[in-house]
Amino acid sequence: MRARIVRVLGLTLLVSITFIAPASAYIDPGSTTVVFQAVIAGIAAAGMGIKTFRHRIANLFHRRGATSTTSTAPAADDSGSSAAGDH
Repeated sequence: MRARIVRVLGLTLLVSITFIAPASAYIDPGSTTVVFQAVIAGIAAAGMGIKTFRHRIANLFHRRGATSTTSTAPAADDSGSSAAGDH
């Protein structure tokens, strides 16, 4: 099965390369800007992915304290009314 897939893909690539027509086109500045923007976005996304992955790995090895960090302050009322009154 795998050999058949490789054979079909190889044949497809060979036919594609054989029948390539020359392109009469150019790359305008707008296209270059889009490519540049995509590269910068990819670098930023990779950086955030690495940062998130490092944070998750660090949390696996982070020693948690025995005491709870819950707050003893009363919870805020989320009913939508304010102390000064409704407008």
